Amino acid sequence: MADLDDRLTLAFAEFLCVDRGRLWTGDPWGGPGYYGVRVAAVTSDAAEVELAVTFRAGVTYCCFESSCHFPHHASGWQRLRECLDRHDLAQLPLPIIRTFRGVIEPGAVMQPEIGPGTRWVHEGAQYTNGPRHPITTRHAEPGAAPDPAR
Repeated sequence: MADLDDRLTLAFAEFLCVDRGRLWTGDPWGGPGYYGVRVAAVTSDAAEVELAVTFRAGVTYCCFESSCHFPHHASGWQRLRECLDRHDLAQLPLPIIRTFRGVIEPGAVMQPEIGPGTRWVHEGAQYTNGPRHPITTRHAEPGAAPDPAR
């Protein structure tokens, strides 16, 4: 199971680091290492995972909201599918994220786009939410049950 956990972690890390750019202040965001990412648990059939995402000390983020940093829309889930495929996980369904755990390290910085000089250094915290079910753009035939797995 450790190999599966490792490959899932790599796929989620790739998925989360794809968005790269600059905050309105010019500070860079995204890219490899921007978040700490770990699949904390996975069911035996890999249909559900618990995902831990760490907002790192000394790194600037627009916010610490999971819905901002984990794109929960059809194209985001498609991008996750592509990341899973690249890590030899094409045989697995898109997983339900049973629990999303956000870990905000002491010293992580939030600088929302509300004006110059508005910057908060966080004391540290954790939160959880979920589940998050995959969203796809596939359309089922009339009367057919939707296929959330692919």
